[in-house]
Amino acid sequence: MKIHIICALLLAGVACRAAGQETDTLAPAGAPEPIAVQEKKLTMLAEDITRFIDSMPKRIDKSRVQGFGGAGGWTPCLMGVNISPVRDLLKKEPQLRDLSFGMGGRYDYFAGSGGMGYGGIGNGLRIGGGGWHLSHKYTSNLFGAAKDSIAELNVTVNYGGFLFEKALVRGKMNYVAGGMFGGGSYDVTRRFYNDAEPSAFSEPGKDLSETATATFTAFEVHAGFTYTMTWWFHVGADANISAFVSVDEFGPLTDSFNTFNGGIRLRLIFGNLG
Repeated sequence: MKIHIICALLLAGVACRAAGQETDTLAPAGAPEPIAVQEKKLTMLAEDITRFIDSMPKRIDKSRVQGFGGAGGWTPCLMGVNISPVRDLLKKEPQLRDLSFGMGGRYDYFAGSGGMGYGGIGNGLRIGGGGWHLSHKYTSNLFGAAKDSIAELNVTVNYGGFLFEKALVRGKMNYVAGGMFGGGSYDVTRRFYNDAEPSAFSEPGKDLSETATATFTAFEVHAGFTYTMTWWFHVGADANISAFVSVDEFGPLTDSFNTFNGGIRLRLIFGNLG
C-alpha cells in the first residue's frame, strides 16, 4: 500500500510538470507555483506518509505494552466437567434410573469452543466478556422387552459472563491472569430410540427428545499466555478453574449443587492486545 501511495504521488508530480510546461509560456507571472516547488511538496508529502506507515507497528506495539486498545477471538477448549449433578438426575428420573450410560466417575471430558473480547484501560488491565459451549454424548445399554431400544443423552455446559484480566508484557510474550463472573447451565437432552439404532429418518412421534436444565452462577479464575505473531494476531493458551453454584437444580427431583471444573483453552486473538 505504501508503494502505491508513493507511485501515485510521483505520477501526480509528472502530470503537474507536463501541465506546468504548457502554462509556463501562457500564464501571467506569479499565477501558478513553479514546478520545482510543486514537486518538492509532493515529495515531502510522500515522505510524511511513508514515515507514518512505517511508525504504525511501533505505535501499536507501544499501546500493547501500555495496555490500551482492544482484541477478541476464538477460544476452543477442553474441560474436565463434574457430572455429579447429571448422575444425580439419572438416579432419580423414573425413565432413566434403571439404565446405564457409562458414567463411572465424577468427572468427564467435554470439548467445545467459545470466544472472548476485551478492551484495555491501561497498566495492563482489561475488561470484557466471554462465553463457552461444551458437550458430551452418552448412550445407554439396550433395554425393553425385546432389548431393542436405547436412550441417548446429550449433556451440554454453557457459561459466560464479565471478564477481567491483568497482562504483563515481555517482548512478544503476553502473560495474563484474571477471572470471570457470570452464569450458565447444564442441559441434559434425552432421546429414546425404539429400534436401537439412531436414524435421521425415524418415524414421526416415535423417537422423542426432551431437555432438563439446571442453571447456575459461574465463577472462574485463569492464567495463561499469548505470543504476538504480528501486531494484529496472537496465539496462546490458558488454564482455568470454574465453580458452578446452583440452587435451581434440575427440578424437584434433584438437590442444589456446587461443582468445580478445570480446563484448558487455546487462544486465537485478533487485535493489538494479546
